[in-house]
Amino acid sequence: MLGAQVAFGVTPSIGYLDFDARAQIGAATVGVQDDRTSLGDLTLATNFYWDWAEWNLLWANYLVVPVGRYEVDDLANTGLNIWTFETDIAITYFNETSGRDYSVVVGYGYNTENDDTNYKTGDEVHVNFVLNQFLSASFAIGINGFYFRQLSGDSGEGARLGSFKGEASGIGPAVYWNREFFGRDVFFTFKWLRKFDVENRLEGDHVFASFAFSF
Repeated sequence: MLGAQVAFGVTPSIGYLDFDARAQIGAATVGVQDDRTSLGDLTLATNFYWDWAEWNLLWANYLVVPVGRYEVDDLANTGLNIWTFETDIAITYFNETSGRDYSVVVGYGYNTENDDTNYKTGDEVHVNFVLNQFLSASFAIGINGFYFRQLSGDSGEGARLGSFKGEASGIGPAVYWNREFFGRDVFFTFKWLRKFDVENRLEGDHVFASFAFSF
């Protein structure tokens, strides 16, 4: 379709959250705690792929369906209770001879209003990148990073803090490794991100470990 390969996907999810917070009010300490393991939201995807020699282009469209558990009075919710629409454009350059593997993704997301809280998060844009150097046919090291910015402010009756626009950046090392198990290719990715220039977003370090295999 449109000269591209087309793929459709469905991603269900199960989430675990453990929320524990303390606040000091004068001489008194107030604490809240909640934890939950439950069904998360569902993601539907339609992706278009084009490739020209070392270059690849991806146009991805995602719809996040709010089927996850959500209770307005709970602190730990595995669902967001909103519909999210996102479009990503990704460009990859991969040279098998030199082992250079570079990818950049630009994405735009639109969120609907949470009817239970009357809160609507503004539209968002993000840029993600990874620059890998393969040291062998199955092992690569590199750096990964991102930039996130909220383009429009939060709104609705529940937006008591005003527009509350978020912004953040991050960068860190990445490791990629693949090998064969029981006749199947298995792909492992490890990433560490150090966030900086954070505004109205969670601060701190993020560590990701993921694997994928083909049937």
